[in-house]
Amino acid sequence: MLAVKFLGFALLARVSLATPLSLTILHTNDHHSHLEANRVEIEASKIAGLSAQASSNAINVELGGYPRIVSGYGKLKIDAETAGRSVLKLHAGDAITGTAYYSMFKGEADAKMMSLVCFDAFSLGNHEFDDGDQALANFIDKLQTVNASCATPVLAANVVPAATSPLLGKLSKSVVLSVAGQQVGIVGIDVRNKTLRSSSPSAGTTLTDERTAAQAEIDMLLGQSIDKIVLVTHMGYDSDMSLMATLRGVDVVIGGDSHSLLGDSTTREVDFSPIHGEYATVMRNADGKMVCVVQAWEYNKAIGELEVDFDTSGDVLRCGGQPRFPYASQIQSGRRRSSQAFVINSSDTASVMSYLDSTGQFMLVEEDAHTAAELSSYQTQVEALKQETIAYAPNKICFDRWPGQGAGSCPIAETREQGGGACQLVARLLGGDEGRRRRHSEWRRLSHGHRSGQLQPQRCLYHAALFQHTRDLGAHRCANQSCPGGRRGFRHHRFLWRFPLCCRPALRCEQKRDQGRPYHLYRGSATAHWWLDAHR
Repeated sequence: MLAVKFLGFALLARVSLATPLSLTILHTNDHHSHLEANRVEIEASKIAGLSAQASSNAINVELGGYPRIVSGYGKLKIDAETAGRSVLKLHAGDAITGTAYYSMFKGEADAKMMSLVCFDAFSLGNHEFDDGDQALANFIDKLQTVNASCATPVLAANVVPAATSPLLGKLSKSVVLSVAGQQVGIVGIDVRNKTLRSSSPSAGTTLTDERTAAQAEIDMLLGQSIDKIVLVTHMGYDSDMSLMATLRGVDVVIGGDSHSLLGDSTTREVDFSPIHGEYATVMRNADGKMVCVVQAWEYNKAIGELEVDFDTSGDVLRCGGQPRFPYASQIQSGRRRSSQAFVINSSDTASVMSYLDSTGQFMLVEEDAHTAAELSSYQTQVEALKQETIAYAPNKICFDRWPGQGAGSCPIAETREQGGGACQLVARLLGGDEGRRRRHSEWRRLSHGHRSGQLQPQRCLYHAALFQHTRDLGAHRCANQSCPGGRRGFRHHRFLWRFPLCCRPALRCEQKRDQGRPYHLYRGSATAHWWLDAHR
């Protein structure tokens, strides 16, 4: 299905009157229900003029959050248009799941925030299917109706809903947008295998091969003389370069899924997160013509600002731009999650802001007041839930994600064999006769005839993921774990992202690994969510 939005001139007329196009594409991906701001750390040694007190710790800076992102999009759009450039706003998927905002509101809060940016198109990611077709359909309905002035098209050229799926009629393979009197084709592509294996599309709903579907839709658009083609993909940076950018007729790839921060020497010099490639990465398509490939990190900490210049034939002349980091003026000294962090004085703040502004990538942005007010109604409920104590642990529990990770204070030797203490907490909870009953009930609820087969009775389960942020576990699927019948399929948990359930009878479920000081398990924590769900 092709959606057409704001069509201008007739196609033949457009071809004869073709002119160069200077286009700025502002883009987001993988915000994963991170509606509030996030903090990043910058080494104080990089910043001149700091007091001894401020320079004794890392400087942590607050980035993004939807109220600031809405302001950032608005500012960048005005700046681009003032410079004579046209603007599109695109989202490359995985908008939902990942925080309590999704657990509590099932996409309603995300839809409200996204509608205030008013994206010109949104391409599905694998996590959009985490709660099945009906939940996704509900989210799409909210996205397209919550703001009467914004009905964002939802794209997925390779998603084929079942005959009875509530998604029928809600997805388009592509959309044609009129930009400065010229047509730009936008095609959406979702990652196939990851969605089918790790998410929960409803029975009968499937995904086709990404390259085949993308090329077919590109060819259809080219056949209508639409010669500027943007793929909005959710496949990962490497796949975008190896699979998508090498197709015929593609000009731009706006990506997601791998949470990749792209940048340049300036971004590397600030050094607050690993840089995975150049922004923009320049490739050549199957026609030998230039292609711009970009991605905009994660969790609303950045806005991608891609500048693409097209010639009169619709070919790319230049890929430019950079990641932009909307930041807040309240800057702290100390580790970003430390209770000892403190707000630095005005002189130190001025020094940090001078450094950040000099990069040309950070931009001081105040929160949009209307967006902040809309978010506050949800935020109040989330904060109240997080403060409810549901259990007390006498010792600090190591939260290693996988065996031998060695994160934080977790000794590698103590987690190499079994993972962190949180894993063992769940394993003990699911051990014994009562645990087996819960385990089989949980598996039936999650698998509902999943293609990978039924889980055989085992003494316990090793849960490879107990955190909300487990995007990097793909390379650690059941590493060094022996699972009868081979690696089992992995499913999404309704509170968390759940990667493979690795069965290992030899796992010493009862062995206590907890170390450290007492602390409370709050309802907002990953472990607490598992504890709650296992006792329902």
